[in-house]
Amino acid sequence: MKIKFLRVAAIGTLLSIYTLVNAAYAEIITTGAMTYDDTTPDYVSDSLNHREWLRWDIVEDYTYNEIFHATDIGGEYEDWTMASSEDMNVLVQALYGDEYANSCTSTTINEVCGNFEFDIIKSMFGEREGSTGYDSVAFLSEGITEVGLLGVNTDENILRKYNDWVSIDGKDRWHGSGSSSISYQLYRETGATAVNEPATLAIFALGIIGLRMRRFKKQEFTRFTG
Repeated sequence: MKIKFLRVAAIGTLLSIYTLVNAAYAEIITTGAMTYDDTTPDYVSDSLNHREWLRWDIVEDYTYNEIFHATDIGGEYEDWTMASSEDMNVLVQALYGDEYANSCTSTTINEVCGNFEFDIIKSMFGEREGSTGYDSVAFLSEGITEVGLLGVNTDENILRKYNDWVSIDGKDRWHGSGSSSISYQLYRETGATAVNEPATLAIFALGIIGLRMRRFKKQEFTRFTG
């Protein structure tokens, strides 16, 4: 019985060590309420609004119609939603966290959100193919006809929000002109703060060890007391 217990304990210990080592090598970037963890490489977690924001380099080659069908029932992103101007205000709020002072909340004008490091945006949301010195993402601005733009460049390190950038047709034409692609921002609701995979596995492994220890002690006590 002791051998069996020791075997289970050893497996649990090795699993814990593996998950801790994996976590140590993971790239984790945090700013405001936003966290990017490369063990979940497709999205950025938002603990303020309980959302996950798809990285900008994931669907950068999609046109509006392709995004529309991908987020429809049965599509590969059916659990995701195209962000509106109001949603982008929520994203900006999460990026700045406590430093956010109700700037960049308009839905009708172009505005400066504030200082923000280009390298943080690039590391967290990904760098678009063909883009040099400017990283940005599109969103639905007015109804289903206009597209807005949120972006930052290396020269200014200022986050800007353009609520009336171009029409949807204009973006698709620009998209197919050979210029660098710009993704539509997608998000999904999580309802609660997610626990990342390494932490989940470590908790699971420790739970196994705890249960086996409890069972082993109970069996030893029963054997001793007869």
